[in-house]
Amino acid sequence: MTRRPIAGLALAIGTTAFALASCPWATLGRVAIVAGYVEQAWSEGFGGPFSAKLDTGAKTSSINAQKVEMFQRGGQAWIRFSLTNESEIPATFEKRIVRTARIKRAGVGAEQRPVAVLTVCVAGVRAATEFTLNNRSGMQYPFLIGRSFLQGRLLVDSGAMNIARQYCGAN
Repeated sequence: MTRRPIAGLALAIGTTAFALASCPWATLGRVAIVAGYVEQAWSEGFGGPFSAKLDTGAKTSSINAQKVEMFQRGGQAWIRFSLTNESEIPATFEKRIVRTARIKRAGVGAEQRPVAVLTVCVAGVRAATEFTLNNRSGMQYPFLIGRSFLQGRLLVDSGAMNIARQYCGAN
């Protein structure tokens, strides 16, 4: 009877050691920041906040861009667009288009979307990342934060919302 608890303890220690060895934070000596699948986000030059869905199934982040206009500047493709935060405060941005993403959508087929780099802050983590610019007005969340931002920065608890203890605040 006394062997079972010891065997269980050895299994638990071995499993924990394996999990820590495969965790990038453990190997880099960092503490993981845990966030819910929905958190508040702030965008560069615009205080926000926005409700953001942290989506580990999406590679690239996406943002609800309105009044989109493409134009040329210095021989490069640029895009002008508006964002509106939850307080209905609009802001206009001009960003260079870094690439065009081919987005696969179930039942609709593939769609081409412009991609620009924005600096955002989620759960106290601020970083520049690529966003596809898309009309997300029919979606529940204006920001979708994908793996390109999340990887190595945040762990997502898919069963929780707004649990991050770190705070970005207005820019």
